[in-house]
Amino acid sequence: MHHLVRTVRVLGQARRLNIQLPFSFPFSHRRFLLAVVLLFAAVGLTAQTPSAPQTTSAKPDFPAHWRPKFGGPPGLHYVGANVCIQCHQNEASQLQTPMGLAGKRPQAVGLWQRHRNLRLTYDGKTFQFLHSTQGEIYSDAAHNLADARKLLWAFGDNVEGQTYIYRKKDHYYESRISYYPRIAGLYTTMGDIPLPASLSGALGRRLSPDETRKCFVCHTSGSYLAGRFNPDQAKPGVTCEECHGPGSAHVAAMRAGNFSRLHIYDPGRLSSNGQIEFCGSCHRTPGMVFNLQIMGIPDVRFQPYRLTLSRCWNPDDRRIGCLACHNPHHLVHANPAWYDSKCLACHVTQGQLPTLAKPGRACPVARHNCVTCHMPKTRLPGAHFRFADHFIRIVRPGKPYPG
Repeated sequence: MHHLVRTVRVLGQARRLNIQLPFSFPFSHRRFLLAVVLLFAAVGLTAQTPSAPQTTSAKPDFPAHWRPKFGGPPGLHYVGANVCIQCHQNEASQLQTPMGLAGKRPQAVGLWQRHRNLRLTYDGKTFQFLHSTQGEIYSDAAHNLADARKLLWAFGDNVEGQTYIYRKKDHYYESRISYYPRIAGLYTTMGDIPLPASLSGALGRRLSPDETRKCFVCHTSGSYLAGRFNPDQAKPGVTCEECHGPGSAHVAAMRAGNFSRLHIYDPGRLSSNGQIEFCGSCHRTPGMVFNLQIMGIPDVRFQPYRLTLSRCWNPDDRRIGCLACHNPHHLVHANPAWYDSKCLACHVTQGQLPTLAKPGRACPVARHNCVTCHMPKTRLPGAHFRFADHFIRIVRPGKPYPG
């Protein structure tokens, strides 16, 4: 698997840096080769178990590849974040992180208190969000209640943006209009341009059952358990048990003083490659990006994928994994200088030579705020937000975005 990942990196870097390989393919053929390699990599990931420890207990209580989409083993149930916080008070801040706020009921968003009626005219159609006796509704500007949709969920942390979910008969729909805090208003949901001709179709995009499940799993908690998806059981936000697994057995064991089997999953012990796969189950793994055929600037928001493009990426070195820089229980640090120590875990400072422990050379340009140059923020069209590009590299002025 690691050889395949390295092959992908070599091919990608050769294309970006215009290096001549010992073989030559037309561009379309090179892309086909890259697709084949990624396909085999994806198959390998499903067939292999990471060598890193998978749980804090001596006897694993969850599948080796536990993910929220698997819902945990039968016989367990979710206890809720408030129960977890009784013992893990230092992690209570997780509920106020973008993950903790990733899904809310519309009435809890606060949007309606600040903006009672929101409208957007786009492509000849006018959309509006209203607070009514039915609750929060979404409709056309003609007040045609027959076409009005009662909003069930607001997905998004209200920092980058929020998209709304409603249900019609037995199907869930994603609103084609989203709210973006940076413009304090509405605009089209990313990926939904152009709008369908009919107003009914323009209101929302029908989600497939698989899309519905993935949306709920990555924005709420408790909707998927023991192989069964039930969105009516969803609780707001991605909280403790979406990463650590349903906590009923863990709570029972702790209350009984049984500390030999914790009955909980610890993704913090995964290797860097394991973290990419675990976090990427929502933030997108390289295999997912390939399958979705997302190329160019739109892939900047898929941090796990972008990180694996970096020259310093090492699937076995935890210094370059997701958790090396981000603690999911706390807010992301906004001060670029905070990340300097993370870079210096692998890089030497000016005047020093690389070592086996620190193979990264010193930056000849600056000593501070490394990420401002090597992880530039990129504006994503239609998102009204700039994402830090996790493809760590030397950025050349005027060079196009390296997709």
